[in-house]
This record gives sequence, C-alpha cells and structure tokens, in this order.
Amino acid sequence: MSAHVVTNPRDRIRRYLKDLFELIGTPLPLEWPEVPKQVYVQLRDQLFRQIERELSFVDGQSDLNKYQKSYARYFTETTRALFEMDWNQPYPIHEASEETIDRLAGRPGAVGPEFDQLYCTPDSTQRRTEVLLQSHDPAHSRVFFLGDDDLGSVLLAPHFEGEEGEVHVLDIDDRILAHVKARVPSVHCHKIDLVKGLIPEALAASFDAVLLDPPWDRYECLMFLDKAICFLNNNPAARIYLSFCPLQMELYRNGMAHFFRHLAKRGMTLDSVTPVFNLYSLDEQDTPSFRRELDEALPALDAPVFQHMREVPYAYSNLYVIRRTLESQIPWWREALFRYKHIGG
Repeated sequence: MSAHVVTNPRDRIRRYLKDLFELIGTPLPLEWPEVPKQVYVQLRDQLFRQIERELSFVDGQSDLNKYQKSYARYFTETTRALFEMDWNQPYPIHEASEETIDRLAGRPGAVGPEFDQLYCTPDSTQRRTEVLLQSHDPAHSRVFFLGDDDLGSVLLAPHFEGEEGEVHVLDIDDRILAHVKARVPSVHCHKIDLVKGLIPEALAASFDAVLLDPPWDRYECLMFLDKAICFLNNNPAARIYLSFCPLQMELYRNGMAHFFRHLAKRGMTLDSVTPVFNLYSLDEQDTPSFRRELDEALPALDAPVFQHMREVPYAYSNLYVIRRTLESQIPWWREALFRYKHIGG
C-alpha cells in the first residue's frame, strides 16, 4: 500500500465527477449527491448523452483500431458506474476503519504485467470481510482465498483465532504469501500455479467459502472460476464470492449470456449481485504500470471531456455470490471430465 493512504475513495470520485460536469457545461449542484431523484435523473441522462457523443467521436477516429475503440468504453462505462454509485450508496459504506488501514499496511506493490495485480481499496477488502462473516461462522467454516493480493485473509483471519474454522490462501506471488504468513501465522498458505498445474486432491471440495478476484478477461475469469468450483464443498451454505468487472465480457457478443450458461453447465447458479462493490485505485502511485499501459493502448485524443474520463481515478467490479443449484444433476461424464481437467494427485 502506498504512503498516501486514502481512507474513503468517495472524495476523489466526487472531485472527478464535479470536474467532469464542469467540462460538460452543467456544474453539479453544491449539495450533490444529496439531491432529489428528479435532479439525479436529469443529470444522469445528460451524462449518458455526453458519453454517447464521446464514443461516437472515438468511433470516428480512423487511426484507432477496433481494440482501441473498445478500450475507450472502459472509461466511459466506469464513469457511468461511479456516477450512479455516488448517488445511490451512502458515503460511510466506503470508509475504511483505522484497524483495516493498519492491518493492510506494508502490502507489496502491485505487479501488473507479471501477476495481473490491480489492488482493491482498503474499504473494499473490509466490505468483503463483512459480507463473508455474515454467512460463515468462524467456529466451523473453512475459507479459501484463490489469490489474495488484496490481503482479505489478513483482515479475516483474526476473527478465526481460537475457533475451529480455517483460513487458507493460494497465490503464485511469493511476496504476498510471505506477507500474509508474517502478519497472520495461523493462515494456511499454498503456492500453486493454477494456470499450469492441477488442484491437489487434498484441497478439492474442501471449503465452505471461496473468494477470488481473477483477471477480467473472459477466458481467464472462467478458468479461475472453474478452479473455485473445484475447491467448494457440497455444503448447501457453501458459496463462491467472485469479484468481477463485466465490461470486458460485455464486449463479446452474448458475453454475459455465455457466463451464465457456463455456470449452469457446472451445476452452479447466481445467488446475488452487488453492483460496484469493489473499487481499485488507478493512481500511478498505487498501480504504476496501469497508466503506462494505457498510454500504449490508447493515445491521447483531442477531446477534452473524453480525456478527463481517461483519468478516471478508480476501476470497479461487482460482487457475484454463486452457489450450487438445488438437486443439481450434472452428467457423470461431464463431472469426470471436469475433475480430470482440474484436479490432480
């Protein structure tokens, strides 16, 4: 975590939105976001129309390829989501406690290209912990973090001290595993490359809760989701907590429909979705590789409003809570093939 710890990201988001609406030509009311719904709807519609104009401008740039034009939608759609969130969600929900800030201090820096790391904000990790504790009792639950660069285990494990439950972490980054073990020795750490290797039989179907925040590419997301399913036990209360931004999936034709079909084929279903549950700092001090990659992927354009959207301070993801379907009947051959593909000795 960088030295400039932000306890509540809403302040930066609000400054970003106010500057954006100044550029659009309609300043946000001084009392924003404490405005009537009618005012909110008018501002929202104006923002959406502006976004369509910006995307139309981008689509008209003959020197941009299809990938670059689709990349532009990350910024416009993220802006749209942050605007809606700032009006809909109360400010305190994004306030990280002093205890959370202290426990997450000293986190190794994000490594984008090698490990595809994009750290969520401390308040996001805090909310994940709160959601999990609402449904899983430390007295007997086994929790598995499939990757933990956000250090959710460091926040969760103290609640399990002196209890029969367990907290496990799997990661490929030695720095993360060493940091977790140093902060909370009771956490069980596993270094396994799930891209190249198989899940040990001893860990398969062993956990009441599996948390993951995988890369947002369609293939990688579904691959890690399959791994999460393998770790989940058959307890009716067992859940997968998937933090995932749907924007890249939606760029594919019927992308999210494919996501839901994929769940159904695995005997899984969606329990709930919480939009804009997690935030991820795009500040250069927090994620230094992101802005460099952005400059390479999408050059600056002569469009002041879009250029401002390009500086959006946070990315976001939704929280998808997934469970096994009731009386799920998966063909034996599909189940056998699934185990052969993902689980080893």
